[in-house]
Amino acid sequence: MTKILSSAIAFISYSALASPVFGAIDVGVKTPPGSSVVPPDTGVGQIVGFLVAFIIVIAFLAALLYIVIGAFQWITSGGDKQRVADARNHIIAAVIGLIIIALSFVIINVVIQALGLGSLTNLKILTLPEF
Repeated sequence: MTKILSSAIAFISYSALASPVFGAIDVGVKTPPGSSVVPPDTGVGQIVGFLVAFIIVIAFLAALLYIVIGAFQWITSGGDKQRVADARNHIIAAVIGLIIIALSFVIINVVIQALGLGSLTNLKILTLPEF
């Protein structure tokens, strides 16, 4: 209990003392009043491309985590055939998920390039006047 209490006190004192110091650092970047964080030249295509890439990265990390969980289950199975089979099924499902994620990334890029909309990192969504 004393370790937890001392850790909490150290964290609170660090937070109280360090934040004014870091707040005083001037990095030279100022946001003008009335402006947003997203630059005005950021188009809808760039935002959609970012979201698709973000979802693919999150899915990839989730599949890797699923592989690690399956490996941990395999290691801790203790030789029980049913638990080993369950762990193997987890790992196989995660590998299949990784393959599906990679194929979806490739298919999305091929479709975007076939439609002439650029690439996933620089997606150009046409507006009605440009159509």
